[in-house]
Amino acid sequence: MKILVLNGILWTAEGGVIEPRDSIADCMISTFARGLVHNGHQVTLVAAEQYRPRKSEDLGFDVVYLPTRWPSLFKPAYLPWMPSLTRYLRQHRDEIDLIVSSEAFSLMSWQAARVAPEKLVVWQEMYMHQRKFFTLASRLWHNLVVRSTMKKALMVPRSEKSAQFIAQYAPRVAAEWVDHGADAECFYPADSHDRYFIVVARLVPGKRVDRIIDKFARLLQNQRYADYRLELAGDGPEREALEQQAARLGIADRVRVHGYLPHNEMASLLRRATAMLVDTAKDLNMVSIPEAIASGTPIVTNSLPANSPFITRHNLGIVDDNWDSTHLADAIENYDLYHTNCIAQRDHFTNYGTTRQLVELFQKA
Repeated sequence: MKILVLNGILWTAEGGVIEPRDSIADCMISTFARGLVHNGHQVTLVAAEQYRPRKSEDLGFDVVYLPTRWPSLFKPAYLPWMPSLTRYLRQHRDEIDLIVSSEAFSLMSWQAARVAPEKLVVWQEMYMHQRKFFTLASRLWHNLVVRSTMKKALMVPRSEKSAQFIAQYAPRVAAEWVDHGADAECFYPADSHDRYFIVVARLVPGKRVDRIIDKFARLLQNQRYADYRLELAGDGPEREALEQQAARLGIADRVRVHGYLPHNEMASLLRRATAMLVDTAKDLNMVSIPEAIASGTPIVTNSLPANSPFITRHNLGIVDDNWDSTHLADAIENYDLYHTNCIAQRDHFTNYGTTRQLVELFQKA
């Protein structure tokens, strides 16, 4: 199949500032596109011009960067407006077999729905209204635009929560959900694990890494687990404060901050961890959770991430809004069980499996 992937925003821009990068290979949507290519499809990705990398690269699929307009109103980091996309869609409509667009609340999804609604799959991530303008903009969009222009499009949710949300506004919602797919060639299980936990996150207040460090410090008070380490894979404005916190608690030698790591280095660290720890205050969808499951690494998390019900149902780790050091001990003692369950569900969380599932859902529909 010839598949067009619409994803104007390639990575999260802190403070709305899109810092240039040398490559887009590590972006989630690039991993998704590689999964489609692996399954035998011809893929073109459309993104906003501001995300064009500084260096040319061979990704195995084509990328079209389109200019944005009215950036003061439609900020490229949040809601890019690319009028030329409509012309591009009309020019290539007959040769395209499938269009995959991220989110119903998207100008790109609206443009695709106007040109080729019967070929459109909206890969729905959000499971609640965006908070901008007190959720008013999102509510108006879903009730007016989604209901009127996306009736023929197939909504493929990325979680059970996403399915429940978008079903309120769109008549065609797939019976199955398709999560983010971790790079199958990069994220795979190890033969054994080491005595450490890992956090994969930007070191910002919303990730609540300080709370994780406190809980980890209490675990170390038990001599049975005193040799455990906490590895922080990520960087951000909270780094110095977190390092000072570890020193203040007397566990500086047990907490290591790696800073930003390339995918292959992070994956190597992730697959040998006893568990990945999450205590987020705001993340609805975390790419790191599918990456951990694909690596056979159990999860200890609160219930905020969208795939937390799946983790509970398939016993892939621990979901508890008040998890503490006793839950960390449980993750250690029951590692073999959680690890085996993660491997059993791996196909749901690699880019090979998720892209195959999404195409099959479109073909069935």
